[in-house]
Amino acid sequence: MNKSTGVGHAKNLNTAVHTGPNAGCSIIAYVGSIYEMRYDCWFVNSAGNH
Repeated sequence: MNKSTGVGHAKNLNTAVHTGPNAGCSIIAYVGSIYEMRYDCWFVNSAGNH
């Protein structure tokens, strides 16, 4: 399921930002809920997470 451009916040402190949609993808950063993240699209991965 693809969604359009938007903005959001991490749900928890020290949430991992991955290079792809699954937990096995490399982590490139950790962010907290105070940081605003902009995205061009998002989708539900094979584990049912978005």
